[in-house]
Amino acid sequence: MEKLAVLLLLSAAIALGDANLTQLLGLEPLLKTEGTKEMSCPSDWHPYGSRCFRFVSIPQSWSDSEQNCLALGGNLASVNNLLEYQFMQALTKNTNGHLPDTWIGGFDAVKEGLWMWSDGSRFDYTNWNIGEPNNAGEGEDCLQMNAASEKLWFDVPWVNSLLHLSPPEVNSLHFNTQTKICHSLQLTIT
Repeated sequence: MEKLAVLLLLSAAIALGDANLTQLLGLEPLLKTEGTKEMSCPSDWHPYGSRCFRFVSIPQSWSDSEQNCLALGGNLASVNNLLEYQFMQALTKNTNGHLPDTWIGGFDAVKEGLWMWSDGSRFDYTNWNIGEPNNAGEGEDCLQMNAASEKLWFDVPWVNSLLHLSPPEVNSLHFNTQTKICHSLQLTIT
């Protein structure tokens, strides 16, 4: 299966456009649990807590994905808790129920084993798969969500430039570009 690059963009808030998509993706219960303040987000974006998210499938490496997010006014998404992670998974799920391998903003390129979020927020929630992060083969400095059958986190290399058909699991010899999730901290709460 071709791996995509998922873009969940957290960005400046304007009007939430498609409530039906929110209902279709099963996001309504997650949206209602997180907060009581009403927030508006750009069309095709979905509010969660104090942020807006957007999922866009664009095949790119982690660094290109981060650059794309920066150009859109945000960063690859950080994850603050399990409910937020489940919300992001709901946004990435396709019509067949598949959760694609997806870039988020975690990296440990500065110091091996010291994980950070590209948006500068605290890296105090993790959802690693068993045995991860492992830096297998070295240079696995980026964070992928929806990994393997457990749909948790893997550390994977920065440069994933090949697109090809493969099983849902990440093959340690053949890495792909992936979908991504971005965010911006500029919000409008009404």
